[in-house]
Parts: sequence; structure tokens; C-alpha cells
Amino acid sequence: MVDAYVRPAVLNDVDAIAEIQLDVWRVAFTHLLPTAVLQMDTEPVRAAWREALSESRPRHAVFVAQEGSSVVGFAAVAPPAPDEPNADVLSLSINPLAITSRWTRRGHGSRLLAAVADFSRTAHIDHLTTWLLAEDHAGKAFFASA
Repeated sequence: MVDAYVRPAVLNDVDAIAEIQLDVWRVAFTHLLPTAVLQMDTEPVRAAWREALSESRPRHAVFVAQEGSSVVGFAAVAPPAPDEPNADVLSLSINPLAITSRWTRRGHGSRLLAAVADFSRTAHIDHLTTWLLAEDHAGKAFFASA
């Protein structure tokens, strides 16, 4: 039996989260993102996640999916930007939810989404939104099925 679960992210997860984010960009969005983004060094991405996980902010959360001893995916939620739809209600934006290419189709995305939903209910959130690229057919199918 495989040991797979979701837990809140901690600072020790920064490297794995950054690697997963860049892997997803390079595999799933290779024809959609500029070359400069696809060739981005991991350090700026690590620094951004280090900052996000170091600060305690209300209605912000990062979760990681773990299988065995490996972090295989993550999801982050935060309040929407003021100009986004539903910014005037109790809502959160899921951005991103990502599973590294080697670990897809094993239930990690569903477990991450369930953790986000549980967090949202506890925070008395009325709406969850996410933004996807028009060409992100896998992402659209996943969220539509959820």
C-alpha cells in the first residue's frame, strides 16, 4: 500500500515546491511560456516560496502532497487580488495547484483540492476560484471533474 497524504507546507519544503513548479512549467507549458521563464533558475522561485512560507498571513495557506518520503505536489491559496471577481466576498484563489509530471494521475491533485476545501470551510470562505491558461486542457478537465 502506498503512503500518500497532504499536509501543510513547512520551510523545509521550499526546494521541493520550487522544483515542482518549474517542472510543471517546463513539461505542461513548454509551448505556452516564454523561453526565459522555462529556463529560469530555481533560486528566485525558492526565494519567493521561502518568503511565502515564512510569513503568517490570514487566509493564506500552502499544502504539499507527499507520497512516501517524496513531496510530489503542492497547492497554494490566498485572497484574490482586489480587481479579481469575488474579491468583495469571502473568497480564496487557488494558485497554483501543481503535481510534478512523474506523479500525476495518482490522486494527489484530489487530495490537495480536498485540503484546500477543508481549509476554506474552516476559514468560513464562500467561494474558491482558480485561473488557468486557455490551453491548459488537463487543468480544465481536473477542475471541471471536481
